[in-house]
Amino acid sequence: MSNESQGNSSFMKGLLHWMPSIIAFLGILGTLVTYYSVENNKRLHEEYLRKEQKYSELIMSAKGFYDQRASLALRERFLEEVDQCWLYCSDKIIINANAFLDTVSVGAKFTEEQQQEALKELVVSIRRDLINREMLTKTSLEKDDFKVRVAIMEKK
Repeated sequence: MSNESQGNSSFMKGLLHWMPSIIAFLGILGTLVTYYSVENNKRLHEEYLRKEQKYSELIMSAKGFYDQRASLALRERFLEEVDQCWLYCSDKIIINANAFLDTVSVGAKFTEEQQQEALKELVVSIRRDLINREMLTKTSLEKDDFKVRVAIMEKK
């Protein structure tokens, strides 16, 4: 037997010796990758459902600012929803919600058309965020971007 065939034979013996360990390692690695992928998809889906529910509540409570029959409680609910946006919304939605609230604040000098445009911009940004389906991982907002607001009913 030549040295080359002895080398190949010993390599094959070594490979056969380690083969069960290699297969076990690859199986464990595959299981971990699958588990991570499933858990990540599950988390994305749960976040999407949470956003969908919260965005729906945000949009419905905005009615307090344009429906004459709406109550002060509906405006308060909208403000609470905007505050909660800091937990799950993209920066764009928080910025657009604040812009809308700026247009409907007591004493603000915005036309009804400008108020409607600000609300439309908020709704479109919500739609884009839902379609995007990306997990919130970073923000450029600062503490000064958070606004404390109180709901009051304007006398007309």
